[in-house]
Amino acid sequence: MSIRVSQYFKYTNFGSRDVHNMNYSSGRYIGSQEPGVGFFARETASHTYQHFVNQCNGSHHHRYLDMLLGREPSFDRMRKKVAKALVETDDPEKKRILEAYLGCLHYASLNEHLERVVRAVKNKVKASMDRGAHSNVLNQYKNKLKKVSNEMNAIQLDVADMCPPEQFERFKKVVEAFEKMAACRHIWVDDDSSLKYKQVFLDLGIFDFIKSPVDTPVFRTNKGETCYLYPNYFIRARSAVDFDIIPLKEVEFICNEANLANAADSVASVAGDIATILMVPALSLTYYFTHFKVIAAFTKEINEYIRTLV
Repeated sequence: MSIRVSQYFKYTNFGSRDVHNMNYSSGRYIGSQEPGVGFFARETASHTYQHFVNQCNGSHHHRYLDMLLGREPSFDRMRKKVAKALVETDDPEKKRILEAYLGCLHYASLNEHLERVVRAVKNKVKASMDRGAHSNVLNQYKNKLKKVSNEMNAIQLDVADMCPPEQFERFKKVVEAFEKMAACRHIWVDDDSSLKYKQVFLDLGIFDFIKSPVDTPVFRTNKGETCYLYPNYFIRARSAVDFDIIPLKEVEFICNEANLANAADSVASVAGDIATILMVPALSLTYYFTHFKVIAAFTKEINEYIRTLV
């Protein structure tokens, strides 16, 4: 008789924040099924957003059928996917991201193993009469954890290194404007499967363990893709290893006040509330908002920033 031992990794925010020089005001980290990818859930009274966050969290629940069939996510499986993606791409920047991600997965795997050991030793300490000996072992593993964290921090791609300091200071203002836009309660995109609109959420997040002194803006599409905004380009990701890089200097944001009073009946309940349309032709994105001022402010900020790019 053989019993499969679960390889299911524990979801943590390890490597997703550079704690040495960052002060996040964003909320709790919600990881995806791929380590080093996720977003920071905002504190909001929106029940729809809270339901969305709960759904994202629920997708990580342990399922015994996946364990028995060997379909659980694992670091080994992710490393194989990254290695395959590296062979299939000729894009130097994409290779750089994937190579850094591969190195980060190694340290994330070590960290997860050590965290499990630390928890086991802590449980042993509580149940043992000779706590001194176990405490020494616990300190040794805690020091190993700290070493792993420092080594991973050294190999991670850093957004601040993607451009000169003065450009990054301008980019930080774009992120601040995005954060105000993301806080809007009602954001829609066209639903290709019907005439109705589909509600989406903009957030601040992380992709492939890429660290940053500021949070990374996250745009979501109606197809389940995620677009991450960086100082020089957008990453349009279908997964942690399947993504496109779109140079930011080729992107333009277009903001218009909406006039959808005579929309079809099937979308009238939403269209009557729409005040602003935000289009990003290079990414084939169109968003609809019930606000105008904050959307216009973000559009102005990012277009002015893009015009400064060489």
